[in-house]
Amino acid sequence: MDLPKTVERPELGLSENGLKNGETQESAQTVNPRAYQLEMCEASLKRNVIVIMDTGSGKTYVAILRIRAELESCPPGKFVWVVVPSVELAMQQHKSISTHLPAFQSMILSGADKCDLWSKQWIWDEMLKSIRIVVCTHEILRAALVHGFMSMSQIALLVFDEAHHAVKSHPASKIMQFYHRAKIEDRPSILGLTASAMVNGETGGLSTLESNLNAISRTPKLNRDELLQYVHKPQLIKLIYQRRDPNTPRSQALHCLGRTIANLDIEQDPWVKNLRSEAGPHNRKALMTALVSQKTHSSNQMKGLYDGACYIASELGPWAADAYIDRCIRKLDSGATKSSYLNTLDDTEKAYILKKLLEARVPVADLDWNEHSPLSSKVRTLIDFLHAEESVDFSGLVFVKRRAEVAVLSHLLSVHPQTRKFLIGSFVGASTFSGRKFNIGDLADVKNQRDSIDLFRKGCKNLIISTNALEEGIDVSVCNVVVCFDKPSNLKSFIQRRGRARKSTSKYVVMFDDTADPEAMSKWQTLEDLMRQTYEDEMRQVAELKALEEGDELGERTFQVASTG
Repeated sequence: MDLPKTVERPELGLSENGLKNGETQESAQTVNPRAYQLEMCEASLKRNVIVIMDTGSGKTYVAILRIRAELESCPPGKFVWVVVPSVELAMQQHKSISTHLPAFQSMILSGADKCDLWSKQWIWDEMLKSIRIVVCTHEILRAALVHGFMSMSQIALLVFDEAHHAVKSHPASKIMQFYHRAKIEDRPSILGLTASAMVNGETGGLSTLESNLNAISRTPKLNRDELLQYVHKPQLIKLIYQRRDPNTPRSQALHCLGRTIANLDIEQDPWVKNLRSEAGPHNRKALMTALVSQKTHSSNQMKGLYDGACYIASELGPWAADAYIDRCIRKLDSGATKSSYLNTLDDTEKAYILKKLLEARVPVADLDWNEHSPLSSKVRTLIDFLHAEESVDFSGLVFVKRRAEVAVLSHLLSVHPQTRKFLIGSFVGASTFSGRKFNIGDLADVKNQRDSIDLFRKGCKNLIISTNALEEGIDVSVCNVVVCFDKPSNLKSFIQRRGRARKSTSKYVVMFDDTADPEAMSKWQTLEDLMRQTYEDEMRQVAELKALEEGDELGERTFQVASTG
């Protein structure tokens, strides 16, 4: 039934102004639900669904409507649990949910809360006392289920944001294993949200996803025209660069670093010296392994830096590689005496690495930018494009592959005459945690990256360099230019990155070398059309309605996928 946008919806607990019945204007943020959002919420009230809508169309508000309806009807001791793939997304979703649903206590759980140390049931009970909504990463809920601190019977509604992750051995899929093992009466309702149900470019992945989540995929049909008003597809642009540039000189520092590593004397390595000085079967075995493999902690660090510098040289050019090596040496030098830095190495190993790296250091004067500083054809093409796009209202994202590349490209663009007017930030995600092993080639500034995103939203920064950590979920709705420095690895990435360009008249740029398949872009679009055809097929809708009618006759609450029972 096509419902007017402004009618009262008592079954959703909403009046025409979007507030919970009895809720004041001051206590909640007013949002008028769009008709297609109500359509999707109603579908979720009838069965488990995966809502598939484009980025920027308001999937989160569908979840908010559904959460409110669930908490109004479920027993007071039950939770709504929202699981997401990243800490940043958890923070964003918790803020949105708590703003729109202030009448229900909510909390966010992350690694910073040291949930892995909550080893007693009473701790979980105490922490979740009076809480109705929990937002966390998949792994936190999975671990709580594994250790028996939570059970499916305690959850009324389980929301999977970025639901396409729930396949194979992903923690989201492992969470659903507990769901499938639970009795039907103990299973929560399932709501999935995604902009792309395609898994690794495979159209058949949608059926697998539906089976795993025990849900049917849905996209707005009755109010499709309204949905299209809020979704802006950017202009697709192929940016071609020259793959091989025979005139590019070699990186001076990279050459010196390679020579230094090749001439390493393993007998001078502190690890080998220590093993020789302390007798014992374990040390003798470790020594033999090191001598045969010619690998130690110190040499591995230096070789890792060399490999990273080779990649930087090939992608960004010799000057960038020189600058990268120099910045890594500076970081090591400044942190060599701090026990928290490079925590897998002792002080003698840090000093040994620093001594060897200083042998490969180029003169500082050579790192000052000038018009003769050699760059790759690829990065020159990017710089020319950004320079041409520069404007007062410019706001852009550039996606790259590696964390180190984020730091170096950010620095390069900030000093290059054609791009230094941009206000540049960086983002690599929250993969760095207290147990992560540092490496000397990681220049990521994780502490300041959240500030970069906030400043970007406020307009204080207008260009963010990021890894794929910004592909999904994080709200950066101000973007009008998105550049893929490397072509996306699969259709999911193609769609997710395109969804970052939300402004009308936006541009979505994919860089290709001059030897690449000229039809690559159109192939992605063809795959996307095939994916949409899969879940928008009219015959499929008829089958769903028939299944619903049968389910209603049996009095069952959730839709059952045949393959899972």
